[in-house]
Amino acid sequence: MGNLIDRLLEIIDDLADGKSTVFAKNAGIPPSTFQYYVKGRMPHGDHLKRICEYYNVNINWLLTGKGKKHIEGKADGEEGMEQPLNLELDVDLLADIIESVDIVLEKEKIELPLNKKARFIALQYELCIETGKGITSDKIKRHLKLVA
Repeated sequence: MGNLIDRLLEIIDDLADGKSTVFAKNAGIPPSTFQYYVKGRMPHGDHLKRICEYYNVNINWLLTGKGKKHIEGKADGEEGMEQPLNLELDVDLLADIIESVDIVLEKEKIELPLNKKARFIALQYELCIETGKGITSDKIKRHLKLVA
């Protein structure tokens, strides 16, 4: 199902007529920042949440390509999309995980393709939520050995 960039481009085409600046502005993301995401930088957790809330996109689908593209209850183009959904997403935890993974990858000089990086971050998030434990650099290093 491609990678995070492919899925971002897909929803930009579907929901903003292919106009990334319109897509970004609607989600409350500076268009200049959003251009970095389209070019391969991992989006900030808060920006992922904004995209998912405004456009009714399933965070799991966006990060991994698995599951349904949209959250049940609203169809594409349905009025009222600007109303936030309760995604039960811990944005602070997700932001911490993204930052920690980036730091460890840089320190260890490991490069992961964006789709693997997104999947790795999603799995780290799921693990933290399921176990109720936070993320540490040591855990990330151990888990990276499994994918790098």
